[in-house]
Amino acid sequence: SSSSSSSSPFALSSHAGRPRRNRAKLLPPVPLFSAPPPARIKAAKANAKAPATPNTSSAASSVLTSSTTSAPSPSPSPSRERRRGAKATTAAAAAAAGSMRMDRRRHSGRDRERHRDRDRDVDRNRDRDRDRRRDRDRDRGGSERKDKVRDWVKSLDESWKEVVRLHPPEQQRRDTVYLWEIDGALLPFQSLTDESAIRAQGWDPNVRHVAFSIERNLGFILNQRFWWREMERHDQPHINSLLPFDDNRQVSSYAVQRERLLERGRPNYNAIARRYRWIKEAYRSPNEREGLNNLVSDKSHRMSVDLFEVNKMTGDWVEAAREVIKAIKTSGGLSVIVSADKLVSSLAKLYLYRFHSMFAPEMVYASAKMGKAWCFEQIIKLYGPKTKYVILGGGKQVQNTLRVSSAKNVEYWPIRSAVDLRLIKKRLSG
Repeated sequence: SSSSSSSSPFALSSHAGRPRRNRAKLLPPVPLFSAPPPARIKAAKANAKAPATPNTSSAASSVLTSSTTSAPSPSPSPSRERRRGAKATTAAAAAAAGSMRMDRRRHSGRDRERHRDRDRDVDRNRDRDRDRRRDRDRDRGGSERKDKVRDWVKSLDESWKEVVRLHPPEQQRRDTVYLWEIDGALLPFQSLTDESAIRAQGWDPNVRHVAFSIERNLGFILNQRFWWREMERHDQPHINSLLPFDDNRQVSSYAVQRERLLERGRPNYNAIARRYRWIKEAYRSPNEREGLNNLVSDKSHRMSVDLFEVNKMTGDWVEAAREVIKAIKTSGGLSVIVSADKLVSSLAKLYLYRFHSMFAPEMVYASAKMGKAWCFEQIIKLYGPKTKYVILGGGKQVQNTLRVSSAKNVEYWPIRSAVDLRLIKKRLSG
């Protein structure tokens, strides 16, 4: 029984005294057949432990059986099986090492992406938690606070409707054209995220958190409603710049979105013109079926709350700017936007701050593509060189740009804070 157990392919040998480099070659051979079931193994162990007793009947029966049956096939030698198993084990170890190196390289890139995604998720969750805490702090007043914000926004729109009713556009003399810059004059958009500007103005430091929420809302309007990723490549200085290419075909937002703006590498100006017309109608008539009010209805309350908070933290800047625009219209002047940003982004900012009812889309010029000198020349051609032009904000560079143009009467009124807006309002009213 001992000799049979030593020659069995399942017998293990000890290699503790051998060198490490030869251990891979001396591993037990891999069996070429499937392992026997556990019941057969137990029976073999029991037979090996039992003493060997002669049994004549079994011997006779075995002789009779062997005489009637064929002889069994010879089994392969243990040394050959051991060499074959050692070669297979060495090849498997080499393949496993190579696959581990490839997996390590692959997982290193995946780990970098995973860590980057994790950091992005952490930042997103932190911003979401901050917004939830801020909303919870805002809503502690309950429905009274929501009613207050809604009534305040409604009063802004109603007051402007009253001014338009008393002073319709056809009765304006347009003796003076007031040129507004969005960032820094009409809206303190860039200053809201600048810590030095916040300290210089004496604003509440929490205004930065509100500014980040406004930026997210602006990104939502641009990406989800104004197709920003496509339209920024086809920026125009005016909403009617591509009007000759417009075929006035009635299209829905779904049909406009499916149109290709590039055909064979060239701009499809017909599709771009239709898309600008759709943006103009959505901006001009926000309460229509495809107007901006219906398109952003799920975020309208958040936008109203952010506008209310920004106005309160900046010393009523938004209300002061609206009062100046009303005074300009009452005095017979005309307000025009000359923005340093792109056209689609400028329209989105005006809507976000509830100035879309005060500035028609035709009153907005964007200088990102052609420059402010070109925009000023177009305005001068439209209203004449003898008209008085007043620049509200924008810095000395804008003032010098307009002075070298063909305009004869140019003034510059700086705007650094809400106090300057109130002084301008008094100057116009007096």
